[in-house]
Amino acid sequence: MINVFECIRLKYYVKNKLSNEEVVTVQRNKKHVLFAVIISREFDNDYISNGRLEMVSLESLRNNNICPSLTIQKKKDDEDGEDGEYLQINSVYAGETRQGNGTILLSALKEYAKKHGYKYLIGRAVPDGTYIDTLEELLEFYNKNGFQIIQRGSSTYIKFDIS
Repeated sequence: MINVFECIRLKYYVKNKLSNEEVVTVQRNKKHVLFAVIISREFDNDYISNGRLEMVSLESLRNNNICPSLTIQKKKDDEDGEDGEYLQINSVYAGETRQGNGTILLSALKEYAKKHGYKYLIGRAVPDGTYIDTLEELLEFYNKNGFQIIQRGSSTYIKFDIS
C-alpha cells in the first residue's frame, strides 16, 4: 500500500528537481521502493521527436542513479495503413529483473497514451541478453502485459491497442 505522505513528498521532490517532467503515476515495485514514473518530452504541440518514461525514487534523485526507463517516439500512420498517432517503444531498461519495474513502466505508458489520445503502442521485440536472454521470455513478458505478438518476416513486433 502506498503511504499518501510518501507519495506527496516524492511528487514534490520531483517537481522541484525536475520541473519540466510530468508525473504519470506513483507505484511501488516488488522490493517496496516507491517510484514516480515521469515522462520527459521533446516536442511542440503536435510533434514529439523523442520521449523518455523513467522511474525515479527519492534515492535515485538524490544520488543521480540510473533509473529504469523506456524511450518512445511519436509516430503517425503506420505501414499497415492504420491512421492516427501512436507511440513506438524504442528501448526498455528495467534495471533489476523480476522486480516489476518493466510492468510498471508499461502500465504508465499505457495510461499516458490513453490520456493523450494515442491509438496504440508498438515496438520491436529484441532480447538484450543482459536481463532477458531469449525471445520467448521477452514475448511472455509482453503477452503478460496485454500486448499482441506480430511476426513480420524474421522480425517480431509487439502491439497494444489503446481502448
